[in-house]
Amino acid sequence: ARLAVILELSSVLAARSSDLLNATMTDIRPAPANAGVDWVWHIPHGKGNKSGVLPLPKSIMTKISNLRIQLGLTALPSPGESRIPLIPGLKTFKRNGHAEQLQPLSRAGLYQHIKSVLNEFARELEQREPSQSADATIIRRASTHWFRHSAIKAITLKTGSLTIAQKLARHANVSTTA
Repeated sequence: ARLAVILELSSVLAARSSDLLNATMTDIRPAPANAGVDWVWHIPHGKGNKSGVLPLPKSIMTKISNLRIQLGLTALPSPGESRIPLIPGLKTFKRNGHAEQLQPLSRAGLYQHIKSVLNEFARELEQREPSQSADATIIRRASTHWFRHSAIKAITLKTGSLTIAQKLARHANVSTTA
């Protein structure tokens, strides 16, 4: 469930690793009226200490709800709940089972988790389709930041707007997005 949240936020919303690692469940909030979505993700301290708000599609909220349920929480965040990491390191939870005592996953832990998944995927690809070894090599070189780039490209292609992609990527300059 944790991996699904990481992948969705990274590959759909173009979240930075620091966004994931610094986020708490209390950053997930009901969207304002007429926002087009039911939930948003407040990023209080993004890159350059700039805040941001990203819309959370139902597919992502479903994955966040699944993670919350597995941690023994209610499916949806509620006002006044503890500051539980959105992407928790699970060692503490495995020892005591208390979500309130969870610490965020470390940067190294995030990198290792993603690299492990990508390496496993590359192995599976090579075993099932030996002709895909070049793709497997590319997958092995991928990282969490690769998901961000892929998401920004997908947003640009889907919307046809570099400006929309810039806003969702939270780039100060559209040339960075381009």
